[in-house]
Amino acid sequence: EELLCRIDTVASPVRPLSLETVATLCFGLSLVGWKPRAEGASELWQVASWLEKVSGEPRTPPQVSALRNFTLGLLADRAARAAVEQLSPPLQQALAGTVRGAAAPSARRPVASDTTLKFRHEVAEVLRRAGQPYDLDLGLGPGLSAELAVPGAGGVLWLLDGPEAFHRPFLMDSSGGRTLLSLVPAETLREIGR
Repeated sequence: EELLCRIDTVASPVRPLSLETVATLCFGLSLVGWKPRAEGASELWQVASWLEKVSGEPRTPPQVSALRNFTLGLLADRAARAAVEQLSPPLQQALAGTVRGAAAPSARRPVASDTTLKFRHEVAEVLRRAGQPYDLDLGLGPGLSAELAVPGAGGVLWLLDGPEAFHRPFLMDSSGGRTLLSLVPAETLREIGR
C-alpha cells in the first residue's frame, strides 16, 4: 500500500506508467491481497485510470494474467466490488477489459524443471500400478492448475512442486537436520488458492 501511494505521488500525467509497471503493480497488489479501503477509493481510481491509459497496448501472457488476477480479486470481495461500482463507466470498462482481455494466458504453469518432471512421472507411475485413475495437468482457470487430480467422491488435487517453487538457497533448521523451504510469491498465491 505504501508503494502504491509512492507511485501515485511520483507518477506524472506527462510521463504515464508503462504497461509493464502497471502489470507489476497489479501483480504485487494481488499477491498481498490488497483491497481498497472505504476512504481509499482514490487509490482504486488511480489504478483504474492507469489501466485505462494502457488498455489498448498489446499484452504478454504474464501481464494478462497479473491484470486479470488483480481485477478478479477485487470483484471477489464485496466491499471492493462496491468501490468498483462507484468508478466512472470508462474506468469500469478498463477493469472489465483486464478480465476479458484478448490474449488469454495458458492455464498451465511455466515450464517445470527436470527434477519436477521426474517426480510427477514417479507419482503417476505409482498411481498407475495401483490401478488408481488420475488426470494430469488439470487446468482450473487462468493461471491456476493442478499437476494431478484423483477423481472420485473425495477427489484430491495434487500440487507437485519442484525446486523452482522455492527460494534458494535452501536453509536448514537450527538443529541442521531439516530443510526449511520457503515458497516464491507466485507459488504462495497458488497455495492460498487451494
